[in-house]
Amino acid sequence: MRSVLISGASRGLGRAIALEVARRGSTVFAGVRTDAAAETLRAETPLVPVRLDVRDAASIDAAVTEVCLLTGGRLDAVVHNAGIAVGGAFEDVPDAAAREVFETNVFGVFALTRRVLPVMRARGHGRIVVISSSAGALGNPALSLYASTKWALEGWAESVVVELASVGIDLCMVEPGPYRSEIFERSPRHRPADTAYAGVVDAVERHVDITVKRQAGDPTEVAVAVADLLDADRPRFRTPVGRDGRVAWAMRGIVPWSVRQRIVRRVLKLPAPSGTDGPMSAGATVR
Repeated sequence: MRSVLISGASRGLGRAIALEVARRGSTVFAGVRTDAAAETLRAETPLVPVRLDVRDAASIDAAVTEVCLLTGGRLDAVVHNAGIAVGGAFEDVPDAAAREVFETNVFGVFALTRRVLPVMRARGHGRIVVISSSAGALGNPALSLYASTKWALEGWAESVVVELASVGIDLCMVEPGPYRSEIFERSPRHRPADTAYAGVVDAVERHVDITVKRQAGDPTEVAVAVADLLDADRPRFRTPVGRDGRVAWAMRGIVPWSVRQRIVRRVLKLPAPSGTDGPMSAGATVR
């Protein structure tokens, strides 16, 4: 029976992924950060909860050690789902909040991957699935920190996938558009009363609260996509999920920057800026 470790599996998208993978016959070790979350999963699901905080090296080591003890050293796959977001214009987001997003979304993936690679190499095979986002293809105003973590993951994955293939390990990226998830409610938003970016931030918050939440898809679609990748003999490297996810990746590298910016402004109902039509389209002057 295949063994799979999934980070951030206590609720939302992570829990949906874990349950779908378990339904298909795998032993799923669900990474959770609290004893209370572990007890809930133990009581309500067939999952095997393990304490795992991807920001803590000791926690990562203990979790992987526990899984290996329970499976006789077998860890077939890891799904990196743990992630957080923060809203607000870049200038308004405190440095500590920005670092926390990177610690979880980027360095947490790096640290857990580095810890499981020797286990997988010892068996000559393994599969690593990273939950990225359509934000890894298109930037998002007032969500720059979240988007930048996903761009970082995409660049890392495109670089390391060849290294891992040489030792029998597959690396796959799953890039959903917006799906129903508690990340919308739980993410802090930084909007000082005197912010210079009130128009943009307010427009993004309206779009997220009204449009995105209303149109967000069923997380089961993402869960099925992840489970299919784990089942595949030759998995795809990149799997966009949902209409918005597919559109974002179709636009990347094809649709000109100026057109993408006009689309963003039209969706958010923002006025057209004065100045250039290029990357500095907010009207700033570069000297």
